[in-house]
Amino acid sequence: MWKDAPDSVFPDWFTCYKGEAIPEGVLILHPMKYQTRRNERQPEIIKQLSRSYKHIIDLTHFENEGKALEGKGSVVFNHRSRCFYIAISNRAHIEVVEEFVSKWNKICINGESDPYKAVTFEAIDQHGEIIYHTDCMLVLLGKHVLVCLDAI
Repeated sequence: MWKDAPDSVFPDWFTCYKGEAIPEGVLILHPMKYQTRRNERQPEIIKQLSRSYKHIIDLTHFENEGKALEGKGSVVFNHRSRCFYIAISNRAHIEVVEEFVSKWNKICINGESDPYKAVTFEAIDQHGEIIYHTDCMLVLLGKHVLVCLDAI
């Protein structure tokens, strides 16, 4: 854990993908809502990771506008259906989602002819509070899906 970054044990400031859609790999740098989460971003880690991935999608410029898309917490990847599931909240802004999907489709195989799409929705808990991370209510496994449909 880094100083001034109490949640660094759960890093959401980056995600990596190397697979069928992007065989040479992509490192995604995510904009974070809170400064303490931004403090987790370490240049030496980015430098080390970027050696293993041909592409980088850097969305951190959205932090200047107070907008976020907090990595694996906010985005649930579905490569089989070529979509991303995202609960819109103060940690997942639609403008960031749109740029992410656009940049992804520019580098993925068949991104023009068979583009990935964002499936966005709003989610609330039993108290009417916004669920700000999609992975708190949706999990995709190889043959199973866990989803809290009552939240959508």
